[in-house]
Amino acid sequence: MIHWNTITLSPPPLLRIFLNQEIWSKVQSVGKAAEWNFDKIPCHTQAVERCVKLVTEASQKVVGSNSRDGFIRTTLLSRSSMPSFSSKSYFKVPKETENKLAEDFSETAVDDDDSGDFDPEGDPLTVRKLKDNLVRFSSATKPVSNVFESFVALLRWNSPGTTMLAFCVYMYTVYHGWLLPLIVFSFLCQLTLNYVRGWLSVPHITRKQEHEDGDMGVSDKFQLVLHVARKVQNQLGYMADCLEKIKNLMTWQQVEVTAHLYFVLAVGFISSCIFPAHQLFTCFGFYVGIKLFIIDYIFFRFPKVQQKHDTTARLWKALPTDAQLERRHNRAELDKLVVNQSNIINTSLSSENQNFCELFNLPPTETPIPAWHGGRRCTLINKDKSLTAAFKNGRLYLTNSFLCFERSKSATPKNLVLALKNISKVEKAKPYPWIPGGGMALEVTMISPEKTYIFGAILNRDETLESIMDAGQKAGLTWASTPLQPDHEEPQQCSSTKKPVT
Repeated sequence: MIHWNTITLSPPPLLRIFLNQEIWSKVQSVGKAAEWNFDKIPCHTQAVERCVKLVTEASQKVVGSNSRDGFIRTTLLSRSSMPSFSSKSYFKVPKETENKLAEDFSETAVDDDDSGDFDPEGDPLTVRKLKDNLVRFSSATKPVSNVFESFVALLRWNSPGTTMLAFCVYMYTVYHGWLLPLIVFSFLCQLTLNYVRGWLSVPHITRKQEHEDGDMGVSDKFQLVLHVARKVQNQLGYMADCLEKIKNLMTWQQVEVTAHLYFVLAVGFISSCIFPAHQLFTCFGFYVGIKLFIIDYIFFRFPKVQQKHDTTARLWKALPTDAQLERRHNRAELDKLVVNQSNIINTSLSSENQNFCELFNLPPTETPIPAWHGGRRCTLINKDKSLTAAFKNGRLYLTNSFLCFERSKSATPKNLVLALKNISKVEKAKPYPWIPGGGMALEVTMISPEKTYIFGAILNRDETLESIMDAGQKAGLTWASTPLQPDHEEPQQCSSTKKPVT
């Protein structure tokens, strides 16, 4: 409660200029226009409203006049340090800026002066452009290759003192957690060194070499294109092998390799949940330093030690590519088609037989029978094609379970492996009626898939057919029990409805 007797009363600010008699006389003048000459005090401005709000907040938060006074003064002092605006117009975004922002974030395409001359496929292929780009590429990659070679030389301990100093500095920075500052500092030093070199000397700029049309002949141009194409082919093949290995690693195509990765990731996850991150990064940094500076150097100096103990390289080498997976799948399918598997005897193979099994992706037990080691010259005929493309020369081989055809001047995937179990019929054939004589051809009809293969130009065709039938009889196959066609009868002509496949 307020004790009015103990409080000194003060007049209101608006009535201080008036005496009590003046106030009383104006109050008694009822019905007359009272002329009050009040001082012009801004009672309804934003500043007054802010002060009223500030006094109300001070009354709610603190108790006592001194405390309220201190709260109000502190708040006003803090507001004075902030930027102030004389009017509300300063808070608005200018109209020009607003239009520019709206234009920048519009989806309208940007007009490019060179867009009309742009070719999505790039520049046309020319020998001059190709040679210029080769020179530019070699010059641009030379600093990167030099840095890489220097780093490899450092890890190979070509200069033991320098490598030992680098190893000690690396381990010290990892121990104190300064590895990232060290890397950033190294980049800063390199940029500073490059700036000083450019300031002291004229920077080296690779200039395009002018080539005249008579500098290179047709043969030289062709060899240059072949050289570039070979490099691109090999690099793309290597990159494709790496990407396929990574894909097969993540899809469990090689279970033992992916299991190692799974175990390492599980240990890392459990460790990250138990130990602080800086301790894990420190341990990992120590491992990387020891691996790069010591373990890899031992593996480099002693290849036999690497072959026995380098688990990472061994697991990476064990990862298959898609081509290897396909060969593995085909090999598993061919293993199911091997006849008389119970009578198989594991014997050591000669180098020639090993090459033969690798060529056709056959099991080690499937080697050519004694009379077929060199193969039989023949021609694979496809009657659906024109005469210029219907003949594929090669050699025919016979094993205990397969009839194999090796094409001359062709890749391995185009070689044929026909399982004796899948053959429904083998007989003499005459692929074209205009061929004189008996045709010197054999027609092999398959069950699964339903295809027909014609092998022509076979010397000693009857002997070849008899040998194939004998192999089928030893395997206990029904098609081999069919009696052979007599020599005096005319071989049947190949039906046009059959579809030979190369």
